[in-house]
Amino acid sequence: MWPIIKSISLLRYLIVWRVNASLIWQPSYLPLDLSLTLGTIIGNRLPTSDARRWHKALASWAEQTSAPPPSPPAQRRKKAKSEKTLVEFMPDAAWPIESVLFPYRHQTNYGEGELILWELKLFGESADHAFFLEAILPAMEEAGLSARLPWHHPHGLWGHFDIQAVYVARGERWEPVIEDGRLDLSVRPTPGQWSDDLNLNPDTMGRLNRLVWLTPTCIDESADSRRKPTPPSLQTILQALLVRLG
Repeated sequence: MWPIIKSISLLRYLIVWRVNASLIWQPSYLPLDLSLTLGTIIGNRLPTSDARRWHKALASWAEQTSAPPPSPPAQRRKKAKSEKTLVEFMPDAAWPIESVLFPYRHQTNYGEGELILWELKLFGESADHAFFLEAILPAMEEAGLSARLPWHHPHGLWGHFDIQAVYVARGERWEPVIEDGRLDLSVRPTPGQWSDDLNLNPDTMGRLNRLVWLTPTCIDESADSRRKPTPPSLQTILQALLVRLG
């Protein structure tokens, strides 16, 4: 294993939500709505001194949250292009902690009892299980139960799900923090357990000849938009990795 791997502090949580409404429409890009909704709730629940950072980070959403909620897919196609939806653009408004919100494969509509899975990664000093339990988990509970959110919609995700399970990574295994809605306070993950027994030795991984993009990549906006976007070079990828690790 590369020596640098053990120096990376990381907590990986697998979040499983169970829909409790007859029908909901999934947000078109789930991380965007997760960032806005959970970030706002977290900021509102924290003490004033800590909440200030969250409110400042999410200030760019102010104009967005006053817009009407998204319409059902069939109705949305009929609306004029100039009409506002919940999110018109993605502002530069990252959470004030080192984190990544990564959704698994999802569909447009969900029925009662269906599961929504996504992963939350906390890095560096933000890899704090206590903060997850005290701030992030209660925010998820409120988002699942409350119909008073400013962007609540009768057939939207917010207010229409239960937290079915939460798991934390230990190498290739997922250890339960919550199962069947029951929280296990005896689980105390460490920021280094994510790499336990992982085979990250480049000498045993074989030759790689392809990259599969799981998340959006930065595209040069100066390039001709009529041409097919060019993937970033390996040098650009490595530079971005070093900046993140720094």
